[in-house]
Amino acid sequence: MSLAVAPRLTRRQGDVLRLLAAGLPSQEIAQQLRLRPMTVRHHLSALYRKLGCRTGTQAVLYALQHQLIALPEPEEGQRKRARDLHELRNLTADSR
Repeated sequence: MSLAVAPRLTRRQGDVLRLLAAGLPSQEIAQQLRLRPMTVRHHLSALYRKLGCRTGTQAVLYALQHQLIALPEPEEGQRKRARDLHELRNLTADSR
């Protein structure tokens, strides 16, 4: 029985992966990290190779499952919408 070891990521690959997990497209990742878009694409290609993934979604899922990154904290607006949705569901359930 062999235990799979998660690959080590560079600091910059971790930064790119965390922003990818937050839902940012490559262009915005480049702006946030003050990189060229081509540099971000190179980091993403290296990440996909290291993680054995073909897409950003697969890479984020792998990283979460192997605790390479944590789920990003939702912004205040997202938290409020989630609370509103929860309250709406409760009201709908109560009216049945």
